[in-house]
Parts: sequence; structure tokens; C-alpha cells
Amino acid sequence: MFTQETITSLPMESLVMPAVGPHEIVREAPAGGTPTQRDTWYRRAAAVMPYGVSSNFRYWGQDDTMIVSRANGAYLWDVDGKRYIDYRLGFGPVILGHAHPSVTQAVTEAMQDGNVYALTNIHEVQAAERFVRMTEVPKLDPLGKVPEKSCVISHDPRDITS
Repeated sequence: MFTQETITSLPMESLVMPAVGPHEIVREAPAGGTPTQRDTWYRRAAAVMPYGVSSNFRYWGQDDTMIVSRANGAYLWDVDGKRYIDYRLGFGPVILGHAHPSVTQAVTEAMQDGNVYALTNIHEVQAAERFVRMTEVPKLDPLGKVPEKSCVISHDPRDITS
């Protein structure tokens, strides 16, 4: 299992210095206050991603964009240690909460067999069978209306109901 020690021992990048982008320390904070961890992480993010985010839904403005360090259950913690209720829950996939023990155990066990095969595998067959059984769709069509083949389970609901 990954621990903080495992993560910090990885040679990919330093947790102190970003792998790319400016290596400067934030010297000023919004409204002249003391720089926070959020300010430092936002500056790093803005150096490598437009507006410091990887999705426009995450941008709340230069001074307000949240930088999260961890999550557990229904809560998120920002890099300054403030706790928030996560009403977004990953836009749905995290319905059981972050780091739910059953999900964590299932993922850990599944990872023992590898992660992305780029070939048909038993896990996707089982998932497709379950989806077909639950929705009564006769067969998933990866070449149909879904532009991305990996999104076969995200068919337009009208395909099922019409």
C-alpha cells in the first residue's frame, strides 16, 4: 500500500519543487496577507495548467480556486487544512464517499491483476453484462453515437428509452 514515505521516495518530482514551471516562492498573497499553502500550490498549478485548473468547473477565480490535498468519506481538506463537505462527490462516481473501505479494498485487489490492458478483458465484459442486464439494452455499441470508444457505458439515455 502507498504511504506518504512511498510517495516521497518516488523519483518523479520533488514535493518541494515542481517538475516544470517557475520554481519561485510565492511572495505576496491576495489583499496583502500572508501567503498560504493554497497560494503556493495555485502558483505552481497556474505555471503548468491554464488558470491553474484542468477543468473549467474547477476555476473559481485566481484568489478562490480551491486546492485539495485529501478526501475521506464526505469531506475534502484543502492544502491549508480546512475541511469541507464534498457535495460534488466526483460528479457521481464517489457516491459512497472518498476512500470508502469496501471500494478501496476492491480496487486494491483488482490492481493486483494490472490496471489498463488496452485489450478486451474479463472486467469490462462483466461490467458490460451487468449494464445490459440492468438497463435491458440488448448490446453495447462502442461505434454508435458515443464519440469515445472508452465511454460505451455512457450512451445517451434516449437510446435506451426510444
